[in-house]
Amino acid sequence: MFDLQEMLRYRRPAWSKTERRFIDRYIKPTGAKPDGFGNYILQVGQAPVCFMSHTDTVHEIGGEQKVVVENGFARLPAQSKSDCLGADDTTGVWLMLEMVARKIPGLYIWHRAEEIGGLGSAWIAKHQPETVDGIDYAVSLDRMGFNSVISHQGGRCCSNELATALGEAIGGGYTKDPTGMFTDSALYTDIIGECTNLSVGYDHQHTRRENQSLGHAQWLLEALSKVDFAGLPLQRQPGEYDGYDDWPELSGSGYGAGYRSGWRWKDDDDDDDAYEDYWHGSGPTSSDRDKLRQLVRDNHEGVASVLHDLGITPDSLIDDLYTYGVVNYSGRN
Repeated sequence: MFDLQEMLRYRRPAWSKTERRFIDRYIKPTGAKPDGFGNYILQVGQAPVCFMSHTDTVHEIGGEQKVVVENGFARLPAQSKSDCLGADDTTGVWLMLEMVARKIPGLYIWHRAEEIGGLGSAWIAKHQPETVDGIDYAVSLDRMGFNSVISHQGGRCCSNELATALGEAIGGGYTKDPTGMFTDSALYTDIIGECTNLSVGYDHQHTRRENQSLGHAQWLLEALSKVDFAGLPLQRQPGEYDGYDDWPELSGSGYGAGYRSGWRWKDDDDDDDAYEDYWHGSGPTSSDRDKLRQLVRDNHEGVASVLHDLGITPDSLIDDLYTYGVVNYSGRN
């Protein structure tokens, strides 16, 4: 019903006009309604699961781009001036649209501003947690690769029992993966017991080499349509934190460096404005990224010293660069 290749044409930096056109064309017609932040929310039937994706991409500039399909993979053409494909997270948006069309029961949230810090999901978790009342499982559709059921995002986000059972229900080799990075479901771990993130078939995200397997996206849609989410294990309790029991030694870089209590939003001084002060006052922007690039280019020795003093090791940095599709090395497959 929805054309994923066509959807990938939209370059959608957070709050851009192109993101708004994308929402108007694809999400509003489902009947989804915006909350006070701009996330779009839709209830379909009754099931204790919330499906999540995000409407923004990491593109520097909004507008449209050409997308080609080669050997079943959507990618940018060689001559493209665009900085990424945007399958992260256009594919998650596409999956949710198709699931809504099939009337798969659940709560559907298309989040805003994930790529600049998870602002939309953080807003719900702090200001409108009742949005997810009755939800036992949060399933983000926003993970690279082809078989991950994420159990950790900085800290544990779902139980091993849930990750294993969901992987078996999906099939296709999906299995528990403790090496997750940040996405929206990480912000719900204090109010939803089981929070995970599923691979949707893209790779080299956030780079010009990003690609999306169209066949895998279609296969995953069929698989998710058959999962009985209400019958899955419910072991982890909201807010439960059990440390890094099987979390690899990847801490020290990326989102929330050194923040070893998971991705939960903190307001230590109970200041109602702390959320806005933190996210909107100092959150990352495209302009910040450009400045950081220039600083790294012009001061690479100093940047290396800063990273070292922050406790960031070469191995942890390589792992994060790998996750973003920037490097490849023999220790990964």
